[in-house]
Parts: sequence; structure tokens; C-alpha cells
Amino acid sequence: MLNFSNYARTLEGVRNGSHKSFVDLYKQYKPLIEAKCAEYADSIETDELRQICTIALYNAALTFDLSQDRVTFGKYASVCMRNALIDEIRRQKRQIGKATEDIEGVESIYASAEDELLEKEGYTELTERFRLALSEYELTVFSMYLNGKSYRDIAQYVGKSEKSVGTALARAKAKLRKIADNL
Repeated sequence: MLNFSNYARTLEGVRNGSHKSFVDLYKQYKPLIEAKCAEYADSIETDELRQICTIALYNAALTFDLSQDRVTFGKYASVCMRNALIDEIRRQKRQIGKATEDIEGVESIYASAEDELLEKEGYTELTERFRLALSEYELTVFSMYLNGKSYRDIAQYVGKSEKSVGTALARAKAKLRKIADNL
């Protein structure tokens, strides 16, 4: 454990850009980072959790007020990590919500395009165009979504993260919109 003078010196080193100081600080707080990763493991991928916590630790080292004695650096770093993780979860939920809105828009485009194309070329040809435009992964994700599956259910089925599912749905939406715009 670092005593106060070593601890203050380590934080000052981080503030002055010392890589070694940050490595020392990271080693000291790695158990805290791992605890935070375990606490939020259901929400975000582990590597992303570690990255968010490591950045939060660095920012905490830069912003901690060494002149006060009411809050320890460990508590301050813990709160910074928690806040960073919560911010990221909120950001991802907004992103998933946006992707959901976009997909719902694609569903209506898909339905409109389907009706239009039935008159022009037939349903089979439209379906084939969509299938050719989408990768196997995008087609699987999009089909499951259209069948009412949640991002979590889809992610579990395909063995990917919810973020990956959202990205695949966004790509599928863009490709389908392009096809619909060219009808």
C-alpha cells in the first residue's frame, strides 16, 4: 500500500504525464477496476468495462484534490468509475433506442416497398433483393428482430453483444432503405 507521500507523489506523477506513475496507480487500483467490471458485467462487455474504468481512474488522478482530507482517493476513483459506467450505459441505451426507431422506420419502408414491389416485380424478387443485400449475420438479426425478439435475446442467440446486434440492425436498415429508395 502506498503511504500518503508516495500516494501524493504518484498522483503528481500521473498529472505530469509519467507513464510509470500511472502504471503504479493502475496496479494499486486494479482490484477496484475488476470489482466494478463484475458489478456492471451484465450491461457492457468486459473489455469495454475495463477501458472505461481505466480512463475514469486516470481522470480521477488528474482531478482529485490532494489538499482536502474528507474523501480518500480510492472512494473518489470508485465514484468516478461508477459515474463513467452509468454514463456509458445511458449512452448505449440511447443508441439502442435510436436504432430501434430507425428499424421501425425500415419496417414501414419494408412494408411499403413490399406492397409496391408486389405490383411491379412480385414479393419473391423483393425478398431476394433484401437477402442478397444483407450479410448472413444481418439477415439473421433482422429476421429475429422482425419476429419480436429483443436485442438481448438476439445477442444470446447469435453469441454477440447487444451493441453488435444494434450495429447489425443499423447496417441492415441502411441497406434496406437504399433498396427501397431505388424502387
